[in-house]
Amino acid sequence: MIKKIAIISDTHGLIDYIDDVFEYEGNIDCLIHLGDYYSDMDLIKKKYPDLLTYYIMGNHDMDWLEPKEALFNVYGVRIFATHGHLYQIKLGIDSLIKKAKEVNADVVLYGHNHIQKCIYKDNIIVINPGSISEPREDNCLFSYTILEITKNEIIVKSKWANYDSKGIGLEINTVKLVPHSDTWKEAFLAEKKNLEDLLGNKVVQIEHVGSTSIPNMPAKPIIDIVVALDSIGSVEYATKKLVSNGYIYKGPIEATNDRFGFVKGVGNKREEHLYLTTLNSEVWYDYVLVRDYVTEHKEAFDAYLNLKTTLAEKYADDRRKYTKSKFDFLEEMHRLSRKQYLGVDYKKKVNM
Repeated sequence: MIKKIAIISDTHGLIDYIDDVFEYEGNIDCLIHLGDYYSDMDLIKKKYPDLLTYYIMGNHDMDWLEPKEALFNVYGVRIFATHGHLYQIKLGIDSLIKKAKEVNADVVLYGHNHIQKCIYKDNIIVINPGSISEPREDNCLFSYTILEITKNEIIVKSKWANYDSKGIGLEINTVKLVPHSDTWKEAFLAEKKNLEDLLGNKVVQIEHVGSTSIPNMPAKPIIDIVVALDSIGSVEYATKKLVSNGYIYKGPIEATNDRFGFVKGVGNKREEHLYLTTLNSEVWYDYVLVRDYVTEHKEAFDAYLNLKTTLAEKYADDRRKYTKSKFDFLEEMHRLSRKQYLGVDYKKKVNM
């Protein structure tokens, strides 16, 4: 009779895809969690109370919590489990193999780096299931591993779900410009519909802004969206709705509390930046009028493209400096766009 063990790691408070694992795999006899966060196991056990479970602590769990490693005898297989940080697995697995030999393990499990791996070395099966919430493989939505235990063998099945982002998304703190794509508009329209359904009558208007909204402009493949609410008083309601549907709240962007930021993405990628404000606020004009001005004026388009290209090469690994270095140019675009579209020669004063 086959026994099926599911191995997961690094849930980090996000277990949304655990139901997908159980639905896809059918009957799972045992679940092993390799740390970060141990408290997620409590939620999983409430959902699946009859499931046999084992878990250890990771580097993001409280220091005083135990166990940080353990040797389990599961269906006749000796399994040594650890999160991986204690053995510096990002530098290699030799120390982990040494420990597995000392405890006479058949299988050694670890997580920590969010990268799925399975090798057979020195008669030991070494497995990293990746991450159920923040995988670091390209185009991966979530990953896990299944061990099938039979009377005579151990079968390893590494599983992951592909994420079709249509070329959207960029790793945190990196800068990479790619050619303009029609899929950016499609992605915006799909998310606009989602936001309208989510926020209902609190929404006055939603606009696609930033470089991905400017035709033919190369850009970081991250969709920028600005949402005008009926009032700033609706921000709290909107925040609760957004956070419960996959957005990460970044807080008020400026001290004036008229722009509230959110990000969305999978793993270490960011796919959307979303801003809440009110219609015809300074923030609204900053986004919408500059988009229109750069789109309609070739001189401004070319100047912005040259600046972005230069800065992207210079600050490929520092998005903060890339963004800050565009400030003076965008301030001039704010002034020119207001002068043309609103008849107001206005320059915003910002304390930097």
